[in-house]
Amino acid sequence: MLSDYTELLSILNAHRVKYLIIGAYAVAVHAQPRATKDLDILVKADQQNARAVFAALAEFGAPLTGLTSADFEERL
Repeated sequence: MLSDYTELLSILNAHRVKYLIIGAYAVAVHAQPRATKDLDILVKADQQNARAVFAALAEFGAPLTGLTSADFEERL
């Protein structure tokens, strides 16, 4: 699982995606680590970054059926 996260982050970086790692992995850097099975990523919601996110996820092999890059432009 960790190798998947490393691969995903490497691909995001290669596509110059603007993102932050949030959640338990981020907390583990600053406090007591805890077990988790997911990686929470917050991406900047703008058109250029959304296109980069979509391309990176496609390269990673994420299931993108029914999604477009515009879906990553929406703010939380």
